[in-house]
Amino acid sequence: MYYIELADSENIAKYRNISPDIASLLSQYTDADFDYCAAIAFFPGQAVGVALARDLSYKGRWEFSWLFVLPKFRRLGIARALAAQLEQAVSARQGSLLFMTFRPDTPYGESVRPLLESTGYELHDQTVQIYRTKARDLTENIGWIREYALNELYGQDEIRLGEYELFKWRLLNDADVKYLEEHKGTEYPLWAYPLNGQKYLLQDMSIGIRRLGKVIGWVLTGQDAPDVLRFSISFMQEQYRGSPLFLMAYATILQLQVKADIPYMTTSILSGNKQLLSFIENAFGNKIECDYHEIRMIKNL
Repeated sequence: MYYIELADSENIAKYRNISPDIASLLSQYTDADFDYCAAIAFFPGQAVGVALARDLSYKGRWEFSWLFVLPKFRRLGIARALAAQLEQAVSARQGSLLFMTFRPDTPYGESVRPLLESTGYELHDQTVQIYRTKARDLTENIGWIREYALNELYGQDEIRLGEYELFKWRLLNDADVKYLEEHKGTEYPLWAYPLNGQKYLLQDMSIGIRRLGKVIGWVLTGQDAPDVLRFSISFMQEQYRGSPLFLMAYATILQLQVKADIPYMTTSILSGNKQLLSFIENAFGNKIECDYHEIRMIKNL
């Protein structure tokens, strides 16, 4: 008979040397930038499954990051038990909502979706669209990219344009961090919070925008694979969206990407984010391709 143990950031180290498949997932999905918890299933003598969630530090929302059971131990009710234990652990940490985002057309999606539906998760009405295309096609064929790219940032870390500064993200300073923390959820929405997962960002291919010393926008990137740059988070305060600063940041990053010989770019956008979808469609036209989509399922605890 199996049994389940709970792990979190305080005791996760003792589970690092368990079975390679489980240890790999723990290493991949337990990040020092987030609080997290895990439910680990054991069959006598070995770890056979894991469920992981991380705290997004916003209104009790937790992301259900992964659910996995070793193949030969499936169909024993272990996945369902792991999900239930994880929900209890999240509730004990004042979590009020769990959500999972996944591709429905993959083996993982096809297996996890029925389980989530049967345990009270509902399909969220927003779909994430994933775009993927060749960066060089954009830089060579779209005029505004050539017009707005700031060549000065190829060889230096920041540039001043009157009362504005565009800077590479690694120049984010203590005053910037304090401002972003204090205005989280007020000057900018929580989905645009730029300080999570800093170690996964490409600091020299991510650009922040300041006005009179205050951060008003950012376009942040990471790398999905050696050949794929992901535009992960982008935001501009509403009163400055009529300026070309946002276009300058995007255009400069795309040029930096080509110079770094990273051939593909991708990004994900919630279908409910009509403003950003409109920007992408208008700015890139038919040069952007829809690669695949993900769905998000949620459960109130």
